[in-house]
Amino acid sequence: MVSKPLRELRLSIIGDNDEKLQLLRSSEDMDYLFSVLQHAIESEDMLGKDEQLELHQVLIILYSLTLYPMAINSPRLKTELLAKLANIAIRRHSEGDGTILSLVCQVMTNVMSRFNEVHLDVYDGNSVSFVQVLYEKLVNFDIDDPYLLHILALVPHLHPLEYQGLVKPLVSALNFVAKDSLGLISSRYADLDVYIQCYDHEVLPSCLDLCANSESTVRLLSLLLFSLCHLLYQDQDLINKKDQANEVENIVDPIDGVLSKEVYFMLTCFLKGAKNYELKLSCISTLMNFSTHSRLNEQSKHANIRKLLPSLIELIKLDDEDGSHEEVHYKKQPSWLRRRYNPFYLLSKLCLQFEFVNGFLFDCNLILKFCDIIDENFIKLKFDDADEYELNKLSDVFLILSSVTSKNEVNRKAVLDDDLVNMIERVLSFHVVNLKKFDQEAIGEEEMAVSNQLALSTCYLLRSLSRSVSNLRTYLSEMDVIANMLDILQFQISKRTDVSSSILKGENLLKTVVLSICANLVLDFSPMRKKLLSCEGDKFLKILGDLLNDSQGSDENNDVDNDSILINSLYVVRHIFYHEKDLDVLNKVVSMIGYDGLINLCKHRNVKVGEQALNVLRNLTCHDSQMKAVLEALNTDDAFFQFLQQELRDKILRKENNILECLVYIIVNVSAIDEERRDLIVQHPEILRAIYDILSTTKNESLTVACLWVVINLGWLDNVQQRSGESMNFFQSMGNSSNGDPAVGGRSRVLKEMGFTLLIRRVLDETESLDVKERGSIALTNLER
Repeated sequence: MVSKPLRELRLSIIGDNDEKLQLLRSSEDMDYLFSVLQHAIESEDMLGKDEQLELHQVLIILYSLTLYPMAINSPRLKTELLAKLANIAIRRHSEGDGTILSLVCQVMTNVMSRFNEVHLDVYDGNSVSFVQVLYEKLVNFDIDDPYLLHILALVPHLHPLEYQGLVKPLVSALNFVAKDSLGLISSRYADLDVYIQCYDHEVLPSCLDLCANSESTVRLLSLLLFSLCHLLYQDQDLINKKDQANEVENIVDPIDGVLSKEVYFMLTCFLKGAKNYELKLSCISTLMNFSTHSRLNEQSKHANIRKLLPSLIELIKLDDEDGSHEEVHYKKQPSWLRRRYNPFYLLSKLCLQFEFVNGFLFDCNLILKFCDIIDENFIKLKFDDADEYELNKLSDVFLILSSVTSKNEVNRKAVLDDDLVNMIERVLSFHVVNLKKFDQEAIGEEEMAVSNQLALSTCYLLRSLSRSVSNLRTYLSEMDVIANMLDILQFQISKRTDVSSSILKGENLLKTVVLSICANLVLDFSPMRKKLLSCEGDKFLKILGDLLNDSQGSDENNDVDNDSILINSLYVVRHIFYHEKDLDVLNKVVSMIGYDGLINLCKHRNVKVGEQALNVLRNLTCHDSQMKAVLEALNTDDAFFQFLQQELRDKILRKENNILECLVYIIVNVSAIDEERRDLIVQHPEILRAIYDILSTTKNESLTVACLWVVINLGWLDNVQQRSGESMNFFQSMGNSSNGDPAVGGRSRVLKEMGFTLLIRRVLDETESLDVKERGSIALTNLER
């Protein structure tokens, strides 16, 4: 038995968190509540009146309890409770007036609101599933039934791939609830251009007669649309693995195949004429899917976004006189859905997916409005005291600003003029503190996920701002973020064994973005390059080396994350090598990878990792001393040239022009060192044949120029006096030539015999590129003189 009567217990915990905490800690009371649930599952007979009343009281207690965030973190309520509730719904859904099912759905919604799409695959002894119960209720729904609203409130929390069977009954319910509006479309608008061309129009239709719905109908329409939008979603941020993304493509039907043209037209009319903001938000959330997961052409997809943008901006309420900008969102209570169905979040997604949206914000002078939101709401905010909603809102604003500044220098200046650098520094410092707290188990995964998302959005913004040369030299030159960025890169969250995959992925993604910022900061014109490279004890270089080595040997289950870290780490190394004159720095960076390690990365199973490693090798071999060191370390038994030959042939077959250009420029760098290395190249006819094949087939201008540089260098002669006294090599033994040097003549003869002269003339005849013409002419001069 419980410590007090159920009715008294129910009343005591309403609005009293201390009482709720006391109940949670009472194993005797919690065991009794769960025993009542278990009895409702196991009893073969219909529940008697007293049993129904007892179950009703227990469900109300659990409803109140699950409004308390600390209760949701209880493992028992998080896992065992959901399974029991689903089984009660299966076992008792047909009993009584639907009150039990309503309460079950409400408690489940409270629990699942804290977790992203819980898997809930529950069956009873007769193989009846929870999804079948919901399906039956939706197929036979009565608009006046009390459980309908609670089912619709639950559906957006269910995993969409497991509940695709609910799409058809939801569409049928939507058509029934909206039958008056849809009937008007058929009778008044079906023959008009405003309807016929509705997918292509960029202006919302003015059909106010479609919007005359009662308050209860508007509420039902909103919930139905949120439910359908969820089941038909294509939000890639919430798809963790590539194979799951493919699964979504195969299971989830295109939205224009599910919702009719009449429904689409009705939703656009609601945006223009409806007064209920939640209905407008549900319409926008649904209409966005027509631009991301439909069979519409690109023009129609863009037109769809252009016509909903003004309504989306309206929901953010940028013109609030009090500066609160209290936007409309899904539900009032805390919920991960409150983030997804939130105007700031929706706008941030559009900014990232459609470049013209960024232009729209700039043309409408809205960028400064978003800066004002930060100034008025967050400058004085103490992050430790802020709730999840406030931090998510700041995260979304930063994400919007990161997108509008990613390619536009004017936008970058507008944002930096608002002095957001201090806010960026504060966010990164806040996240580093949270990493340490999480490691000590002082905060939970929910708080960690919010902190990660905020830091990630902030770093996206910093990455966009750091792409500007002028910003690096002015606004960002004194920015105090290096220590926090290094702490983020160095922190190993995977040392904890109980961390969920979503937290690990979030932190790995954050490391990837931080590395891309570092790649900008170490460019030769950046004042922050010296700060990074001269960190005490070479901290930055050691962290970089650890990331390169750890990512190569990590668990194969995290290939995507590890590869992203590898790619961006190599990107940083590539920029360090570019124009670096300090041999000490070069040697330190090389030592942390090793020449053999770099070659292994060039052969990596991930093509993008291999390409970036080849770019590193290309920049490294620009330095004569390093090129000689590479050859000394790697060309034992001709291994380095064999590697180049194999890679050239492989990439020619795959037609991977970017990687081919890297390989060819490595050969250019080898051929630029001295006569001995030029002779080595010509002693490898497979390399020359590969260059010939590329030059004869490619239409890529930069790749053509790279091949011509090889020919130019092979026809080049160092100062003859520098060669006096040297023993005669293979090409000197071939005799004199018109070039005046036996070695050059030997190399030129090999190239001529392979047909390079005629090939280059043909290239010159066919090209209009001045760069190709100039390099080709020099190559011919070197071959023919």
